[in-house]
Amino acid sequence: MPVAETTFYTTMPSPLGELLLTSDGTHLTGLFMTPHQHGPTRSPTWQRDDACLAEAR
Repeated sequence: MPVAETTFYTTMPSPLGELLLTSDGTHLTGLFMTPHQHGPTRSPTWQRDDACLAEAR
């Protein structure tokens, strides 16, 4: 049985609008403009973690 992987996320402002950054806890796994027509839908299981993505910010 596969283990569910936690997705961490944060948002940040940019000159183009708000950005959504996602991570697996080690690597940046996504960077999306919000709202993004084909971007991921934030799941209730996602955990907001600004510190985890501080380097990417």
